[in-house]
Amino acid sequence: MRNAMVKAWGIFKLKGQMLRGIVKFFYTKVDGSTRMAWGTLKADLLPQQAEEGKQKKANDTVFSYWDTDKQAFRCFKVVNFLNIA
Repeated sequence: MRNAMVKAWGIFKLKGQMLRGIVKFFYTKVDGSTRMAWGTLKADLLPQQAEEGKQKKANDTVFSYWDTDKQAFRCFKVVNFLNIA
């Protein structure tokens, strides 16, 4: 139970910081390697959506973000979140 609360709090803080700017953070990829990423959710840093109405259904087990290095949307499993740098 403690680990679940730590992950939930970490994701909450990550989302809050991403809504304000670009954040450096770490997570474990599906292949087991650790990924360092720079990401954001700040509206003025996201690309303009070509078509409205193409939003996907929300999934609470996955965290999606705009990767500023790759210039693409990326996601990772919430349970694989490690920490904010």
